[in-house]
Formats: sequence, structure tokens, C-alpha cells
Amino acid sequence: MRFQPEKFEMHVKGWNAEDHPKRFTAIHIHYALEGTLQETKVVRAIQLSKDKYCSVAHSLSAEVTVSYSINGVAGNKLI
Repeated sequence: MRFQPEKFEMHVKGWNAEDHPKRFTAIHIHYALEGTLQETKVVRAIQLSKDKYCSVAHSLSAEVTVSYSINGVAGNKLI
């Protein structure tokens, strides 16, 4: 069953190499969701978005770190 967050935000921060072509060396994505949500379903959705559906993540050679919060409470897993 799919879940419907009341609010959804993504905050993305990237770090570039100093030398040209100044590719991304690391990317951090923070997902912030509000609503009545099961943490296990949020974690699974984020994992699928990163590992299966995100063509950008698969196109870059950067390490991608993902964290999340639900209703302002930080999640207990690093994805």
C-alpha cells in the first residue's frame, strides 16, 4: 500500500572536485516528510528511489548519502 505524506521536501547538497571538470565527489540528500507515516515504508521508498529509479544517481560516480526525518524527527537509519 502506498503512503501519502502531508508534506514532502528534499534538501540536496553536493561537493565538487577542485580540478576541472569539477565533477561531484559526494552528494547528500535529506528527505523531510510530514504526516502519519510508517518509518519502514518511508525507508523502503527512499531506498527504491535511490537504488532503482534515480537515473541521476546511476549516472554519477559520486557517493550518495541519504538521511530522512518524519514529522521533524530524524530517522534512525542512514540509507
